[in-house]
Amino acid sequence: MEVKDMKELKWPSRMKSPPDTRDKSEYCEFHRDHGHTTEDCHALQREIKTLIKRGFLKNYIASCGNTSSERKQYTRQHAHTPREFRDEVKDITFGARDLEGISYPHDDALVISAVVANFEVKRILVDNGSAANILSQEAFAKMGISPKQLKAVKTPLQGFGGGVFIPEGIVELPLTLGTGSTQVMEITPFQAVNTLMAYNIILGRPLPNKIQAIVSTFHLAMKFPIGHGIGVVRGDQIAARQCY
Repeated sequence: MEVKDMKELKWPSRMKSPPDTRDKSEYCEFHRDHGHTTEDCHALQREIKTLIKRGFLKNYIASCGNTSSERKQYTRQHAHTPREFRDEVKDITFGARDLEGISYPHDDALVISAVVANFEVKRILVDNGSAANILSQEAFAKMGISPKQLKAVKTPLQGFGGGVFIPEGIVELPLTLGTGSTQVMEITPFQAVNTLMAYNIILGRPLPNKIQAIVSTFHLAMKFPIGHGIGVVRGDQIAARQCY
Protein backbone atom coordinates (compact mmCIF):
# COMPACT_ATOMS: atom_id res chain seq x y z
CA MET A 1 0.00 0.00 0.00
CA GLU A 2 3.01 2.29 0.46
CA VAL A 3 4.03 2.04 -3.20
CA LYS A 4 0.65 1.81 -4.95
CA ASP A 5 0.57 5.50 -5.85
CA MET A 6 4.16 5.74 -7.06
CA LYS A 7 4.42 6.61 -10.73
CA GLU A 8 7.58 4.50 -10.93
CA LEU A 9 5.66 1.35 -9.97
CA LYS A 10 5.20 -1.15 -12.81
CA TRP A 11 1.93 -2.99 -12.38
CA PRO A 12 1.84 -6.71 -13.28
CA SER A 13 0.05 -8.38 -16.16
CA ARG A 14 -3.03 -10.50 -15.51
CA MET A 15 -2.57 -13.83 -13.78
CA LYS A 16 -2.26 -16.70 -16.24
CA SER A 17 -3.70 -19.54 -14.17
CA PRO A 18 -7.39 -20.40 -14.75
CA PRO A 19 -9.65 -18.51 -12.32
CA ASP A 20 -11.46 -21.68 -11.21
CA THR A 21 -8.20 -23.22 -9.95
CA ARG A 22 -7.29 -20.35 -7.61
CA ASP A 23 -7.96 -20.03 -3.91
CA LYS A 24 -10.80 -17.51 -3.61
CA SER A 25 -10.00 -16.87 0.06
CA GLU A 26 -6.66 -15.26 -0.83
CA TYR A 27 -6.52 -11.87 -2.54
CA CYS A 28 -3.55 -9.95 -3.95
CA GLU A 29 -3.76 -6.15 -3.96
CA PHE A 30 -0.95 -6.01 -6.53
CA HIS A 31 -2.60 -8.29 -9.11
CA ARG A 32 -6.08 -7.20 -8.00
CA ASP A 33 -7.16 -10.79 -8.25
CA HIS A 34 -7.57 -13.96 -6.21
CA GLY A 35 -5.07 -16.80 -5.96
CA HIS A 36 -2.48 -15.68 -3.39
CA THR A 37 -2.02 -13.00 -0.74
CA THR A 38 -0.28 -9.66 -1.22
CA GLU A 39 2.39 -10.71 1.29
CA ASP A 40 3.19 -13.84 -0.76
CA CYS A 41 3.20 -12.10 -4.15
CA HIS A 42 6.54 -12.84 -5.85
CA ALA A 43 5.87 -10.26 -8.56
CA LEU A 44 5.40 -7.54 -5.94
CA GLN A 45 8.56 -8.60 -4.13
CA ARG A 46 10.55 -8.39 -7.36
CA GLU A 47 9.09 -4.96 -8.15
CA ILE A 48 9.93 -3.64 -4.66
CA LYS A 49 13.51 -4.89 -5.04
CA THR A 50 13.68 -3.07 -8.38
CA LEU A 51 12.45 0.17 -6.78
CA ILE A 52 15.04 -0.18 -4.01
CA LYS A 53 17.85 -0.70 -6.54
CA ARG A 54 16.68 2.45 -8.37
CA GLY A 55 17.05 4.45 -5.15
CA PHE A 56 13.45 4.56 -3.97
CA LEU A 57 12.00 3.38 -0.63
CA LYS A 58 15.13 4.37 1.32
CA ASN A 59 13.00 5.33 4.32
CA TYR A 60 11.81 1.75 4.68
CA ILE A 61 15.16 -0.06 4.50
CA ALA A 62 16.23 -0.88 8.05
CA SER A 63 18.41 -3.93 7.61
CA CYS A 64 20.07 -6.22 5.12
CA GLY A 65 16.82 -8.03 4.31
CA ASN A 66 14.20 -10.34 5.75
CA THR A 67 14.59 -13.38 3.53
CA SER A 68 17.48 -15.79 3.21
CA SER A 69 18.12 -14.82 -0.41
CA GLU A 70 18.17 -11.10 0.47
CA ARG A 71 20.70 -11.69 3.24
CA LYS A 72 22.91 -13.74 0.94
CA GLN A 73 22.76 -10.99 -1.68
CA TYR A 74 23.64 -8.40 0.99
CA THR A 75 26.63 -10.51 2.04
CA ARG A 76 27.90 -10.79 -1.53
CA GLN A 77 27.55 -7.03 -2.08
CA HIS A 78 29.56 -6.23 1.05
CA ALA A 79 32.14 -9.01 0.89
CA HIS A 80 34.91 -6.58 -0.06
CA THR A 81 35.44 -3.04 1.20
CA PRO A 82 36.78 -0.71 -1.53
CA ARG A 83 40.26 0.59 -0.72
CA GLU A 84 39.23 4.21 -1.24
CA PHE A 85 36.62 3.77 1.50
CA ARG A 86 39.14 2.20 3.88
CA ASP A 87 41.51 5.11 3.31
CA GLU A 88 38.80 7.55 4.45
CA VAL A 89 38.17 5.78 7.76
CA LYS A 90 39.81 7.48 10.74
CA ASP A 91 41.43 5.58 13.60
CA ILE A 92 39.37 5.74 16.78
CA THR A 93 40.79 4.65 20.11
CA PHE A 94 39.69 4.47 23.73
CA GLY A 95 42.11 4.97 26.61
CA ALA A 96 42.42 5.50 30.33
CA ARG A 97 41.00 9.04 30.14
CA ASP A 98 37.73 7.58 28.86
CA LEU A 99 37.33 5.71 32.15
CA GLU A 100 37.11 8.86 34.26
CA GLY A 101 33.88 9.23 36.19
CA ILE A 102 32.71 5.65 35.61
CA SER A 103 32.02 3.26 38.48
CA TYR A 104 33.67 -0.13 38.02
CA PRO A 105 33.03 -2.97 37.79
CA HIS A 106 29.83 -2.46 35.80
CA ASP A 107 27.58 -4.19 33.31
CA ASP A 108 25.64 -1.07 32.32
CA ALA A 109 24.22 -0.29 28.91
CA LEU A 110 25.22 2.79 26.94
CA VAL A 111 22.45 5.31 27.64
CA ILE A 112 22.98 8.77 26.18
CA SER A 113 21.25 12.07 25.52
CA ALA A 114 20.85 13.68 22.11
CA VAL A 115 18.96 16.48 20.39
CA VAL A 116 16.09 15.13 18.32
CA ALA A 117 13.92 17.56 16.35
CA ASN A 118 15.26 20.46 18.48
CA PHE A 119 14.35 18.66 21.72
CA GLU A 120 16.90 17.33 24.19
CA VAL A 121 15.99 13.70 24.66
CA LYS A 122 17.42 11.68 27.54
CA ARG A 123 17.34 7.91 28.14
CA ILE A 124 18.45 6.89 24.65
CA LEU A 125 19.72 3.32 24.54
CA VAL A 126 22.46 2.62 21.99
CA ASP A 127 21.68 -0.95 20.95
CA ASN A 128 23.90 -2.63 18.38
CA GLY A 129 21.51 -5.57 18.42
CA SER A 130 18.66 -3.55 16.90
CA ALA A 131 18.24 -3.12 13.16
CA ALA A 132 15.89 -0.14 13.56
CA ASN A 133 15.53 3.07 15.56
CA ILE A 134 12.63 2.92 17.99
CA LEU A 135 10.85 6.00 19.35
CA SER A 136 8.37 5.66 22.20
CA GLN A 137 4.93 7.06 21.52
CA GLU A 138 5.18 9.04 24.76
CA ALA A 139 8.38 10.79 23.67
CA PHE A 140 6.92 11.42 20.21
CA ALA A 141 3.84 13.05 21.72
CA LYS A 142 5.91 15.30 24.01
CA MET A 143 7.79 16.64 20.98
CA GLY A 144 4.52 18.12 19.75
CA ILE A 145 4.94 16.66 16.28
CA SER A 146 1.72 16.05 14.39
CA PRO A 147 0.77 12.35 14.08
CA LYS A 148 0.07 13.14 10.42
CA GLN A 149 3.83 13.09 9.85
CA LEU A 150 3.88 9.38 10.63
CA LYS A 151 4.04 7.25 7.52
CA ALA A 152 2.30 3.91 7.67
CA VAL A 153 4.51 0.85 8.07
CA LYS A 154 3.38 -2.77 8.15
CA THR A 155 6.68 -4.49 8.84
CA PRO A 156 6.40 -5.95 12.37
CA LEU A 157 8.98 -5.49 15.11
CA GLN A 158 10.05 -8.21 17.50
CA GLY A 159 10.56 -7.39 21.15
CA PHE A 160 12.99 -8.86 23.66
CA GLY A 161 10.40 -11.33 24.88
CA GLY A 162 9.69 -12.59 21.38
CA GLY A 163 6.45 -10.64 21.05
CA VAL A 164 5.64 -9.09 17.67
CA PHE A 165 3.92 -5.73 17.25
CA ILE A 166 3.23 -3.26 14.45
CA PRO A 167 4.69 0.27 14.84
CA GLU A 168 2.36 3.25 14.83
CA GLY A 169 4.32 4.61 11.88
CA ILE A 170 7.70 5.85 10.75
CA VAL A 171 8.98 9.43 10.82
CA GLU A 172 12.25 11.07 9.82
CA LEU A 173 13.70 13.49 12.37
CA PRO A 174 17.03 15.33 12.67
CA LEU A 175 19.25 13.84 15.36
CA THR A 176 22.33 15.63 16.70
CA LEU A 177 25.07 13.85 18.63
CA GLY A 178 27.92 15.54 20.48
CA THR A 179 28.42 19.08 21.69
CA GLY A 180 29.96 22.32 20.48
CA SER A 181 32.25 21.98 17.49
CA THR A 182 32.26 18.17 17.63
CA GLN A 183 28.67 17.61 16.63
CA VAL A 184 27.24 15.43 13.90
CA MET A 185 23.68 15.71 12.61
CA GLU A 186 21.81 13.11 10.58
CA ILE A 187 18.23 12.86 9.34
CA THR A 188 17.22 9.63 11.03
CA PRO A 189 14.16 7.39 10.53
CA PHE A 190 12.35 6.39 13.72
CA GLN A 191 9.62 3.82 14.14
CA ALA A 192 7.12 5.04 16.73
CA VAL A 193 5.75 2.33 19.00
CA ASN A 194 2.90 2.48 21.48
CA THR A 195 4.24 0.13 24.13
CA LEU A 196 5.84 0.39 27.54
CA MET A 197 9.54 1.22 27.25
CA ALA A 198 12.21 2.04 29.81
CA TYR A 199 13.86 4.24 27.18
CA ASN A 200 12.59 7.18 25.16
CA ILE A 201 14.56 5.98 22.12
CA ILE A 202 16.39 2.83 21.13
CA LEU A 203 19.10 3.76 18.65
CA GLY A 204 19.89 0.81 16.41
CA ARG A 205 23.09 0.05 14.50
CA PRO A 206 22.22 1.74 11.14
CA LEU A 207 23.05 5.24 12.42
CA PRO A 208 26.37 4.39 14.13
CA ASN A 209 27.38 2.49 11.00
CA LYS A 210 26.42 5.42 8.81
CA ILE A 211 28.52 7.93 10.77
CA GLN A 212 31.35 5.39 11.27
CA ALA A 213 30.88 5.47 15.04
CA ILE A 214 32.60 3.08 17.43
CA VAL A 215 30.72 2.06 20.56
CA SER A 216 32.43 0.88 23.75
CA THR A 217 30.11 -0.29 26.48
CA PHE A 218 33.14 -0.80 28.74
CA HIS A 219 34.01 2.90 28.43
CA LEU A 220 30.31 3.87 28.18
CA ALA A 221 31.01 6.08 25.18
CA MET A 222 30.48 6.36 21.44
CA LYS A 223 33.07 8.08 19.26
CA PHE A 224 32.69 9.18 15.64
CA PRO A 225 34.83 11.01 13.09
CA ILE A 226 34.11 14.61 12.15
CA GLY A 227 35.83 16.85 9.64
CA HIS A 228 38.52 18.06 12.01
CA GLY A 229 38.82 15.30 14.58
CA ILE A 230 36.81 12.86 16.66
CA GLY A 231 33.49 13.55 18.36
CA VAL A 232 32.32 11.72 21.45
CA VAL A 233 29.06 11.05 23.28
CA ARG A 234 29.41 9.73 26.80
CA GLY A 235 26.84 7.61 28.55
CA ASP A 236 24.93 8.48 31.70
CA GLN A 237 25.63 5.61 34.09
CA ILE A 238 23.05 6.75 36.65
CA ALA A 239 20.34 7.01 33.98
CA ALA A 240 21.29 3.57 32.67
CA ARG A 241 20.77 2.00 36.10
CA GLN A 242 17.49 3.86 36.63
CA CYS A 243 16.16 2.28 33.42
CA TYR A 244 16.40 -1.24 34.85
